[in-house]
Amino acid sequence: MPMNHFTTHLYGAWWQAVAAGEVANHFVAPQDDPAERWQAGERIIFGVRHTGEEFAFYAHNLDQRADIYSAVEEKYVGMSPYLCQFNGYRSLRPGLNNSTPGRQPTLSAEPADCRFFCQNPAQPLSLVTRRPLQQVNLRHFSWNAYYNAAPIEKNGHFLWIPTQKSEGETCLPHFPQVLTFEFLEDAIHLFKKLDHTIVFFNGLNAGASVNHIHLQSVHHNQKLALETAALASTERCTILADYIAPGLVFNPEQPAAEIFVWVDQLHQRGIPYNLVMIRDRLRTSPESHRIVLFPRDIDHEITSELPNDRPGAPAFWGKLITSHRQMFCDLDLPRLTRAFQKMGLSPEQFAELVNLS
Repeated sequence: MPMNHFTTHLYGAWWQAVAAGEVANHFVAPQDDPAERWQAGERIIFGVRHTGEEFAFYAHNLDQRADIYSAVEEKYVGMSPYLCQFNGYRSLRPGLNNSTPGRQPTLSAEPADCRFFCQNPAQPLSLVTRRPLQQVNLRHFSWNAYYNAAPIEKNGHFLWIPTQKSEGETCLPHFPQVLTFEFLEDAIHLFKKLDHTIVFFNGLNAGASVNHIHLQSVHHNQKLALETAALASTERCTILADYIAPGLVFNPEQPAAEIFVWVDQLHQRGIPYNLVMIRDRLRTSPESHRIVLFPRDIDHEITSELPNDRPGAPAFWGKLITSHRQMFCDLDLPRLTRAFQKMGLSPEQFAELVNLS
């Protein structure tokens, strides 16, 4: 199916940015690479480039003067529809040091600590100096689309950041990474404007690595477990049936206020969450579009099964991403299932949420 005009413009901007060498950033390795491709403190360029008619991840170690290869692989986990991606480059992101399993400290909301460096244009990774690839006016805010500095999808991985005008100039106000009704309604409008695209939100203590409000989107170019997962109706809501993690399911045509009732319940109860907006790539009917809210167990942001990885929304739509190759090689379906049984709410907790809301 061809892309609509808005989507075509977005991915055209991605193509142009890759061709211009913009989708590349300088990182200082925070830790040694187990495969010895870099050592802590070495300077690395990581990004996406063209190879013939396709895009490809690449990296170059400036201190060793060597290209870095074989840092991205994918596989299905056992005979299941769930994918696992090894992306060693993702370990270059700042501030993601090794942690022990369990609940993790909540990221600071102070602008000075923002990992988008929204108040510090001197930082190489600052969004303030990064050219927006697209701008769109939604219901409540104007949003800038930037390329993600550590993409998980070579064909397009975007950050969407709300903007404001200040003294005639566009700025990036430092709102915390929390879905208000206004941000949720804008997210739904953005999803409805895009096709061939997944829109998602990682909440605090649910895989978010930056405490500055942002949505994300990636090119949807492969079959994923969530897009055709079976559904079940309850008295109060629709839920996923027999999926790897419990989730609440909504139609994008529902009023945003109805969906926000559930988001607000999670806020009030201190339950972290991921939000995924996805469609069945092979169908065009409205029923093929779904918004899924995944409540998370705050005490299992990192699990012993997936040590040092903080799975976010991609894991819940069916694509676990890890920066540890040994874990990628060892992962099997029983181990993946145990991890999700911890990360998602337990059946008893989920039943209580559904019945009491």
